[in-house]
Amino acid sequence: MLTKNCGKKNSAISKEEKHNIRARLLSSSIDEAQPQLAVQNAVIVGKVVRLEYPLEWPKVFTDITAIVRQASDATSNGRTDEQASLRLTRSLSILLHVVKELATGRLSRTKSSLQSVTPEILKVLGDVYIRHVQVWQNLLGQPSAPAERTQQMMTISLSALKIMRRLIVAGYEFPNRATEVNQAWTLLREHVWVFFNADSEVAAASVEINGLLRKHVVNIGKVFLDVIAHHQAAFALLPGTLELLGRYWEVVVAHGETLAAQSKSTAHDINGASTGSNDVAEDEAERVRQKFREKVALQGMLLFRGAVKMIHSPIATFKCRSKASGTGGPKTDFRGQKTVSRSRRRKSRLQPCCSRNSSFRPRSSRIVWKFWLQNTSP
Repeated sequence: MLTKNCGKKNSAISKEEKHNIRARLLSSSIDEAQPQLAVQNAVIVGKVVRLEYPLEWPKVFTDITAIVRQASDATSNGRTDEQASLRLTRSLSILLHVVKELATGRLSRTKSSLQSVTPEILKVLGDVYIRHVQVWQNLLGQPSAPAERTQQMMTISLSALKIMRRLIVAGYEFPNRATEVNQAWTLLREHVWVFFNADSEVAAASVEINGLLRKHVVNIGKVFLDVIAHHQAAFALLPGTLELLGRYWEVVVAHGETLAAQSKSTAHDINGASTGSNDVAEDEAERVRQKFREKVALQGMLLFRGAVKMIHSPIATFKCRSKASGTGGPKTDFRGQKTVSRSRRRKSRLQPCCSRNSSFRPRSSRIVWKFWLQNTSP
C-alpha cells in the first residue's frame, strides 16, 4: 500500500509525508538487527526508489553510497566494529534490491537513470570488494583468526560482488568501453581461479567458510555468463577472454576425467570388489566438493555454448561508423563497407544475405570473432 500510494500523483499521502517516509526508510533500515525485517525493509526501499527516483528522490544513491563508504572505512581497517559491519551489510542489501528494481525496469527513463549513476556506484563497490577480500584472505592465513569475523567479511564482499554483477550487465550499454568495467573484469578473472584453487586448501571443518568461498566462485562465473548473454560483443572485447575460456575448459576436462574414474569405480564396486567407506564425513565433504566443481564446469560449458552461439548466429553484433565519414556519414559494418538500411532493403526486394542457407553473412558475429581471434592469437 505504501509503494502504491507513493507512486500515485494524487495519492492520499502529501509531499511532506512522503519526504518524512523517505527520510526514515534509510535510517531505520540500516540499523535493523533482525535479518528478516531487514530484508523486507530493503524490498520496500527498492520499490519506492523505482517509483520516486530521480524526480522525487534524486539523492538516494548519494545517501546510500555515503553510508557504504563510511561503514567500509570502519570495517576494513583491521578493527572489529559490530555496528559498522551491521550498517554496511544492511546498506549493501538495500543497494542490491534498489539495483534489482531499476535493472528490471523496461522504461527507457528507468534504464537511463540507472546508467547515469552506475560508474560512481561501481567504483565504490569495487573498493569495498577489494578491501574486504584482502581482509578475509589475511584472516584465512591466520589459524587463530576468529571464524565469525572471517564469515562476516566474506558476506560483505559477496554482497558487493552481487551488486557489481548487475551493474556491469544493466548499467552499461557498452561495458567494454568503461575503464572501471575493464578493471573489475581483470580483477574478477584473476580472483575466480584464486578462490577456486583455495577451496581445497581451506580446512574441511570450516563448512561455512568453504560455502562462502564457493559462492564467490559461482557468482563470478555468473558475471561472465550474464555478460556473454546480454553483451556478446563486449565479452569478446574485454581483456583476457581467450585465457578465461581456456581455464574454464581445463576445469571441464578435469571434471570429465573425474566422472570417468567414478564410473569405473562404480562398475568395480558392483562386481563385488568394494572395500567400504572408512570415513563418512570425508565422503560427504568430497561429495560437496565434487558438486561444486561440477557447477563450475557447467558454467564453463555454458560459456562455450554462448561463444559458439554468438559465432554462428546471423545476428548483427557490430554496427559502427567509419572515422572518415564522421557522425553524420553513412553507417558502415565491421569491415568498413556501407550498410543498407532496412527500408531500402524492403523497397528493393533484395534477398537478405544473412539467411541460414548463405555462407556469407555480413556484420554477423561469426566474422567479428574470426577477426578477433586472428588479431589476439599469439
